[in-house]
Amino acid sequence: MPAPAPVPSLGGAPPPGRIVATVALRTHRTKFGTQKDAAAAAPSALHAASPTPLRSRNRPHGTTSSGRRPSNSSVSRLERAQYPLDPHVIRKLLTTYGVDPDEAREITHLAGDEDGGEWTGRMICDCGPRWYQRLSWCEQAATTIRTYADRLLPAVVRTPAYAHAISIGPRTVIRAPRGLPLRRAASLTALLDYQTLARPVGTAAITAAQMNHLLTLIDHGAQVHVLPHGGPPIWEWGGSSELAISAQRLFVQESYSAIYHTGAEGRPFIEVLDEAQAAALPAEESRQLIAAAASRFRDEAARAGTGEAGA
Repeated sequence: MPAPAPVPSLGGAPPPGRIVATVALRTHRTKFGTQKDAAAAAPSALHAASPTPLRSRNRPHGTTSSGRRPSNSSVSRLERAQYPLDPHVIRKLLTTYGVDPDEAREITHLAGDEDGGEWTGRMICDCGPRWYQRLSWCEQAATTIRTYADRLLPAVVRTPAYAHAISIGPRTVIRAPRGLPLRRAASLTALLDYQTLARPVGTAAITAAQMNHLLTLIDHGAQVHVLPHGGPPIWEWGGSSELAISAQRLFVQESYSAIYHTGAEGRPFIEVLDEAQAAALPAEESRQLIAAAASRFRDEAARAGTGEAGA
């Protein structure tokens, strides 16, 4: 198993909206075409995005031409949140990539006020209708993830059936699944509320399959730890996550929207996650509890299938 990536420092962090917006830009650019093709399609916008002129391909360092294609490395630096973002430029790029105007407006607002430039605060709320999709893109872009949620499993470990079955308030919320692929399992540390092993979500069969998926994630390198019953209260307002993206730490509070933090604003989340991790059971004991829950829900599903549920 490869050694875990070093944890980025909190110092020098860009505004969180810049990170989220550039992840969205990269996602839409890759949907639109290759980095080379996207740069060729919007050279003036990409040049304008940099605080200093971008060097074009096959052109001496220090010279520029807004009519030429900027290098792949320039596009890459933009998408790693290394440049301040002009909201006008974000809108131009998203338009070039064929993004729906309403979605482009949501992403642009994360970057800044089109009349006043980039936001400079270290906290921003993504309340747009597609916030869940943008958070998923950030999770997919992260090199490491540490996550905790009360009462329900964190979204990145959910199976599609478990995610579909979750009810929030008076309505069932159906969203695109956010589970990490198995090839990314080694990047994940998931801290589970003991309650998630005690009661079914949807049906016993769905929850048994979900427990088996947790075991598969563990077998592929994920660190999954259970907080024991009777442990200290940790966090009671949705989920908390720490994502390492583009050598920066992005902190997320999730409930009915996503609230992002960077820099010193992330310290309370570090404290929450550190406390949860310190209170959690060791890896092997946690695995045994998950395996026992899988067996229990599987037996319950079998009884339900033969009319013996509740016997």
